[in-house]
Amino acid sequence: MLSKCRSWIGCIVLLLLLVFILLFFEWASDRDDPQISASYLLRDDGGRSVITLPFSGRHSVDRTAYKYIVELIWQKGGNTCFRVVPDDYLESITVNGRLMPEALYSGPGRGDWQNGLIVDFNSYLREGKNELLFRILNTGGPYGMDLKRTTGEGSSGQIFTFALLSMSILFLFWFLLFYGISRR
Repeated sequence: MLSKCRSWIGCIVLLLLLVFILLFFEWASDRDDPQISASYLLRDDGGRSVITLPFSGRHSVDRTAYKYIVELIWQKGGNTCFRVVPDDYLESITVNGRLMPEALYSGPGRGDWQNGLIVDFNSYLREGKNELLFRILNTGGPYGMDLKRTTGEGSSGQIFTFALLSMSILFLFWFLLFYGISRR
């Protein structure tokens, strides 16, 4: 009985160790991800109003282009892909004063206020503080935007996490099956 108890304890400790390793790798992968340090709506007078993303403004009846600035802290090796969700249509993106070619963010997502599109800022970000300027056309109704990190969407970190969780579950099933049969 004592040997079975030690086996149970050993297996539980091993499973907890696997979970700890999983959490560590998730934490380590998030450390290099870019962090949004501030976001602003540019006013007509040239001033900035601090906003929180996701942002939604009041209803607008005319076709007005709004400019949003997002300050981003990026480390080399960090994620460079973001989901940009414009309300209503993404006209242009400028990163650190450089206008990005439309080909890098073309497609139906430019006008998709629910899902947006994924933009890779790889060759435009520099280590440290970056300024992203989004010009978004509102065609009526509320105006706004959102910018979301795409960390883990199809990345090797997500695959590793899935594999580790799968192994943990399979190990648990094996353990329960083995001790279920050996008890009979």
